[in-house]
Amino acid sequence: MTTDSQQNPIRKFVGRLRAGSMSLISPRSSSHSSHDSGSTSGHHHGGGGGFSQRRKTSSPRNSLSSLSAAAARDAALSLSLWNAAYDGLRDGPSTAGLVLAYESIVSQELPSHMKTGGMSMNFRGRSDEDRLRLLQEVTSAGLAKRRGSRTEQDASRARATIDAAKTAIDAVVPVYTSSAVAWAGICTMTPLLLDPILGLDYMCAGISHVLGRIDFYMTLVSLLVPGSWRDDAKFRSQQDAVRDQISRQYRKILEFEMNTVCAAASAWNPAAKNVVDWNGLAGMIKTIQEADEEIVERIRANATAVTRYRLLKSYKDLEPLAASEESMTHHHMAAIATAVAA
Repeated sequence: MTTDSQQNPIRKFVGRLRAGSMSLISPRSSSHSSHDSGSTSGHHHGGGGGFSQRRKTSSPRNSLSSLSAAAARDAALSLSLWNAAYDGLRDGPSTAGLVLAYESIVSQELPSHMKTGGMSMNFRGRSDEDRLRLLQEVTSAGLAKRRGSRTEQDASRARATIDAAKTAIDAVVPVYTSSAVAWAGICTMTPLLLDPILGLDYMCAGISHVLGRIDFYMTLVSLLVPGSWRDDAKFRSQQDAVRDQISRQYRKILEFEMNTVCAAASAWNPAAKNVVDWNGLAGMIKTIQEADEEIVERIRANATAVTRYRLLKSYKDLEPLAASEESMTHHHMAAIATAVAA
């Protein structure tokens, strides 16, 4: 009986089906899983022919393992890109002061036992791992503040903007450890400090644009994953260019965020006001918007339907900010702008 079962592949197939070891994933879902995991399955060149290969890819355990490996690969790639962007700003002669001021501001969210330099604490000399750990603490503390009580002053477009941004950040944190490097500063913002910044038209537009695309920015790494492009040859030939394009954009986004955090903190931290690139912010925002459109053009021209949908579904301005902006009176905007300039 055993010998007959081993020699008869059909009987062996039925036996496995009865034992519940066959995958219940539909062919469409299985193709998506293998597609998303890139060339991972292509590394299995063991014997057994086509039937053996199909049996391996259809196993729920193998499918989950491939998806887990793909997620870990994407997360590591994302962290590498955001770290490089952060390091570029930290080491840049024109932005080093901005980074130091930014770090001194966000580090105020750290638990007391993790603060080593008081108001002047920064992350200089820290390894990437230590910096990530500190920024994760900052991010967690900032996200937790949504559960706190609200005052009448919080019932504003600034509160709606911060809540919407934190909701988006909360969604990507479990997927990308790099979220802390990318968005810790936004998590430290308060409505009281952000509200005057929103009174500046160009800052309002920039914040709406960048914070509305948090998910889009975090999933951009999918463009660097095998199988995400319709043409594999084109994918291979353009990978270096795409990586550089994303890296440059991450650096601009971080620079804008650091400027925004320092501008908002300038009300209580005079040193922060001096590092803000007030004259260059409008141009910086325009550069980000134009670069985003270039990335979108590349996505539409090259990405598969699945990758295209995954990226472009979240390509939009921050809706609470866009909606509330229309209800702002001219008097209110003028008053805020005057307060910032003072």
